Amino acid sequence: MKKLSIIILALVCVGAFSGCNGIPKEDYDAVVAERDQLIAANEELKADYETVCAERDALMANADENMVRATVCGSFVAKVRLKIPGYVLDGVTPAVAVVTSFQSSPFALYLGEELIAQVEEDGVYEFVIEPADIELTQKEYHANALSPATAIPAYNLRIASVAPAGEGTYGLDSDHLTVTAK
Repeated sequence: MKKLSIIILALVCVGAFSGCNGIPKEDYDAVVAERDQLIAANEELKADYETVCAERDALMANADENMVRATVCGSFVAKVRLKIPGYVLDGVTPAVAVVTSFQSSPFALYLGEELIAQVEEDGVYEFVIEPADIELTQKEYHANALSPATAIPAYNLRIASVAPAGEGTYGLDSDHLTVTAK
């Protein structure tokens, strides 16, 4: 009898443990289906990533073809708002003019000691750009609308000369920067 009760107890324990596998089949199937969807979505993202990388590599390979080598020159008219020191040099001697083109934000224009001596605050002047070779995108080249405020710092353009502006030159048509392909 003792053997029989041990066998029954063992069968009850085995039955109890075998019934505690935990996860219902419906829940398991739902998790497996969600996993399969995520794997498929991940494969799509990998394919998209590879496509974008290939397009980027093609653009980078053709970067020189998308750029235009050109010469920029010309002049623009601006009002000198303030003369300030060139802080790189001595921090005292004026060498920079804060100027505004017609209806533009102020921007700094390095003139150096010689040219800054030729301008006065609140005066309107024509600034002539020293011709410079630059590279710009096809879109920028075809737009042919370089603004002095952005082109001067972007392309490290220098001012060749400055003179008082003529009557009626300060207005909508005061920027005369030209870009010519090389």
